[in-house]
Amino acid sequence: MTLGLDLDCPHCKGRFYLCYSCWRGHVYCSEACRVAGRKTSLVAIRLRYAVSPKGKANHIKRNFTFRVGRRKHSETDHPSGAPAAPVAAPSSVPVEAIPPASWVAELAAELRRC
Repeated sequence: MTLGLDLDCPHCKGRFYLCYSCWRGHVYCSEACRVAGRKTSLVAIRLRYAVSPKGKANHIKRNFTFRVGRRKHSETDHPSGAPAAPVAAPSSVPVEAIPPASWVAELAAELRRC
């Protein structure tokens, strides 16, 4: 006759024994199994929430807020609040040096043949 509980650990599938006076609702055989089991259950909880209607709505709201925040701090804005300096076109390049659009089309056609 046993004077304790014969329990199975849900994490490692091992068997462990506790006397009735020591048992306080133990489910896992050790602290390591308890921590690992808790991590597993938290992952499952997060996944269930993510696929629920409330979780999907929260995800949409969070992404919208993130995108609006990124738009506020785009590359045209300066962190100090001062306007960005205008970039002048380089005057040292003569207009004749810029190849015509037909040159680009001919190069693209030649590259496609390769």
